[in-house]
Amino acid sequence: MNKKNLDKYIIDFNASINDTIIAMDKTSFRTLVVEKNKKIVGVVTEGDLLRSFVNGYSPNNSIFEIVKYDFKYVNKDNINKAKKIIKNNLILLLPILNNNMELIDIKTINDVLNNE
Repeated sequence: MNKKNLDKYIIDFNASINDTIIAMDKTSFRTLVVEKNKKIVGVVTEGDLLRSFVNGYSPNNSIFEIVKYDFKYVNKDNINKAKKIIKNNLILLLPILNNNMELIDIKTINDVLNNE
């Protein structure tokens, strides 16, 4: 996937919850990767957004308060593990990062299902 196509899966660390919902609505995987200073620092899912409202956050709060910083990813050297990670953890979107934690590609549940 080229960088332009990856942009729709990236949300800035300082984005509001509302902006994140709008961005997520443009993808079909209900997950966005969170970028800070050009590095991926976590992911935010539709479930995280829903839980944020249950926990009293407002649409104007920043997503940095709800980001999953302990997230699954692979790097280009172990991309062969992506399928297993997606299946074992029921992940819809798995970031592929370089050694600088920059997004270089994604693998999705669709990639796994279409290759079986």
